[in-house]
Amino acid sequence: EAARPTATATPTPIPATLYWPVVMADPFDSAEHGWPVEETDNELGRVARRIADGAYRWEVRARQGLLILAHACMPGWSDFFVAVEGTKLDGPPEAEYGLAFREVDRDNFYSFSVRGNQFAVFRRLNGEWTALIGWTESDALLLDQGNKLSVWGQGPRFVFFINDQFVGQVEDHSFPVGDIGLLAEVPAGAQAQFAFDSFELRAPFVPWLLTPTPTLIAEATAISE
Repeated sequence: EAARPTATATPTPIPATLYWPVVMADPFDSAEHGWPVEETDNELGRVARRIADGAYRWEVRARQGLLILAHACMPGWSDFFVAVEGTKLDGPPEAEYGLAFREVDRDNFYSFSVRGNQFAVFRRLNGEWTALIGWTESDALLLDQGNKLSVWGQGPRFVFFINDQFVGQVEDHSFPVGDIGLLAEVPAGAQAQFAFDSFELRAPFVPWLLTPTPTLIAEATAISE
């Protein structure tokens, strides 16, 4: 059963950052880490992603409800700490951005995303969404500006932070290992722009040298509460 988040965010140390080595730190000054940078246009919508001005920038025009996932050159991870600074530059209140983790494929992964003054944690299992933490208001979120989102995952336990403040935790055994990356979701008929910066991944060990292999995923779907 999913744990309930605290009503008010409180400063909390993040143990993973103290001991685990950095696997990847990407300030998005170049495309060396293999993030997908391209433009796609089909019946689902138009998605343009590029690295420019020190950020990973996404422009989305959704013809249907559009979920976009992307990860870089990382293998699958079990225990990890991941953080990114994200900003919604333009778009409707329902448009969201965040992190995807333990991603097996586009129908099986966890997500931690924000919109306005709310955050949520979902599990997508065999294409079906389940809210592990439903949309919850948080004082930790900064409105109309960037927010740092962090997830510490160890075994079945996941701890969530916004701007280095603890906001909630859950336990779930569905996916023991998987890829880690970014996501955005835009409702049908809407346009939105997002920017990501300062992506950081830490893990207990680095098993092999990473080689960039971009992954492109764009699926028409909507995140239900």
